[in-house]
Amino acid sequence: MLDLFHKHPTLFKTLTVKKNEKLGISHFFQLSAYLYDDSRLEVNDNVYPDGRHKYSYQWMNPDNSLLRRWDNAPHWPDVTTYPHHVHVLDDKVVDASTIVDIEKLLDFLESSVNPT
Repeated sequence: MLDLFHKHPTLFKTLTVKKNEKLGISHFFQLSAYLYDDSRLEVNDNVYPDGRHKYSYQWMNPDNSLLRRWDNAPHWPDVTTYPHHVHVLDDKVVDASTIVDIEKLLDFLESSVNPT
């Protein structure tokens, strides 16, 4: 998974891998990153032995206020992309999301952030 981040060198100032464990078909990945606009990204991406994929990607302003958080926790059944959803406006709004993996997340960030 880390190789996906290295494909976006103009996006990140720093990358800190907190966990990158592969156990058979399972994969547990945690990363903290600072982007060139000084925002911060926290990534949790896990694939379990039964094939379940659970993720949470949190993008924050330099003051740690929420820009967006994408996840697939199954607690918003009315969202059209259930269980995938995004939290915006400091968690006041939950909306449908097509960002369901790290590749889509990085493509979104690349188009949203203008590195200096």
